[in-house]
This record gives sequence, structure tokens and C-alpha cells, in this order.
Amino acid sequence: MKGSLLPYKNLVFDLGGVIIDLAIERTIDAISRLSGLTEAAIRKAYMHQPEFLAYEKGLITDDEFRNALQHIFSFKATVAVTDACWNAMLAGLPKQKLELLEKLGEHYHLTVLSNTNSIHLHHVNSAMLPAVSAHTSLNAYFNRHYYSHLVNKRKPEKEIFMQVLEESEFKPADTLFLDDNPENIAAAEVLGIHTRLITHPDNVYELFAAHE
Repeated sequence: MKGSLLPYKNLVFDLGGVIIDLAIERTIDAISRLSGLTEAAIRKAYMHQPEFLAYEKGLITDDEFRNALQHIFSFKATVAVTDACWNAMLAGLPKQKLELLEKLGEHYHLTVLSNTNSIHLHHVNSAMLPAVSAHTSLNAYFNRHYYSHLVNKRKPEKEIFMQVLEESEFKPADTLFLDDNPENIAAAEVLGIHTRLITHPDNVYELFAAHE
């Protein structure tokens, strides 16, 4: 809404595809080079193996996930190589996005709601953030943070949205949720939360053009 504030008090941001640039094909390519598996085989395994969702919900440890990754895709590698392979999909953290969050924080209550995991979040805070910010954690840009592996819930489960609303005392009518996954958007809308589907990372700049 150019030239004025959007009619919300609370903004809830997904990370991947909204704040952080994603390139999932980079991780697929890295796994393919380590394992010799085709891209199609890797994508199929990702969709059907329970360890990926379990790790996002914090139900298995980092080492258990690393072992599962190597077992599922039949490769052997060090912790550093395995983590680099998994983190390859994290393509960038634009400084301009962080500057926009700082400006938005002057007018709105900002929350991050992300399906993520320990290895990814550690990489973002330890390797990506220092290149574009003086802060040591992404949490500095948000009033509240809900990471799936820390709250043991994940989108599009109703429970994680309810936790955000109840703990933050948000009214759905005052809240805008931004995500790049249509399933997550649909789940939020069932609860009366306003939504915006982000189909391209630049959509965020367009939506908040007045704050750039």
C-alpha cells in the first residue's frame, strides 16, 4: 500500500522464499554428486522419508538427521560436508530485506514463523547473517520467533498458528501472514488470519514499497 501503512498491527513472516532466498536445486545437486542418484530419485525420497519432517519438528537430533541423510541417499561424508550439502539450498540473505524489517519494526509487531531446522538456523546466524548485519541472530529483527524445530510443530498444522495467536495475543483480523507455500496460506486463512502468498522474493518489496 504505497504511501501509507497497511491496515494491520502484526506481520508474521516465513523465512525461506520470503526473507531468505532459496535454491533447493543446489542441495539436490550436491546430494546427487555425493550419491550418484538422479534428481528425480532424490526428490521422491525427500517427499516420502519421515526423517525430514521429524527433523523440522525437532524430534530427532542433528546427528540422527545427518546419519539419516547419508543412509537415505547412500553416501558417506564428514559432518562438515554433510552440513554444507544440506545448507546449499540457502542461497542468500539480502541486506535490503533486513533493512526493510528494521523499518517495518517501527510500525508493526514482527514475528517469524518458519519451518526450519537446527543446522539451517545455525548456518544462517553464523555464516550468512554476519556478512550483511552487525547482529548475531535473526531474532534481533523480530519481536517473537517461532521455529518449527523449537516448538515441535510445523506449518500447515493448525496448532502452530494457534500458538502464535495465543502467546502473542494477536487478533487474526489485525494480523498479516506472508508465506511462499499455498498450503500454509490456506491453513492461516481458516483461522481468519489475513495472508499474502509470496510467489517471488521481490513481492515483499512491492508490498511494503512505502517503507523502502
